[in-house]
Amino acid sequence: MVHSARKKGIIYMVLAVLAYFADFIPFTGAIFEFVLKIIAFIFLFLAVRTIAKASGSKTIVRNLLIYIVSVLFGVLILSYKTMFAIGFGIGIFILILGYIFLVISLIFAYLLYKELAKLSSVSLFFISFILLAIGIVFEMIPFISAVSFVFLFLALICEFIAWLKLESINKILN
Repeated sequence: MVHSARKKGIIYMVLAVLAYFADFIPFTGAIFEFVLKIIAFIFLFLAVRTIAKASGSKTIVRNLLIYIVSVLFGVLILSYKTMFAIGFGIGIFILILGYIFLVISLIFAYLLYKELAKLSSVSLFFISFILLAIGIVFEMIPFISAVSFVFLFLALICEFIAWLKLESINKILN
């Protein structure tokens, strides 16, 4: 089971890195990035589900699903916020809604990566969450959001190494 989870996690990371760089493609990059992220998240789901089965965790898959849905909605809303900004009030509401989804994603990413680190004994999972959180916070701040790419890329590197280091899955003792 560990080998299967590691393999799915590595496929997830390769797709996530490709999605990261797809963002730099003019015009179609955002759509390509979104599609790659969806496929990547499917592999992450499969890897986490394998870890949940091996460990007996009842919460890790739920935390992952809420994290995925909230981050996708948050990023999608914030990517197209200018398109939705019909009037000043609606634009502000949509911006706040996007930030709310990103905050929810941070909460459930924290729970997910904390449990991944605990179940795998690979602390790099949690370090990747910290870098991810810093990147998401920078993403929310106007005029310096470009800095977020550095932290998000470092988070990808740490998580990729974490999946490579995955050698065992601890059972949850009730």
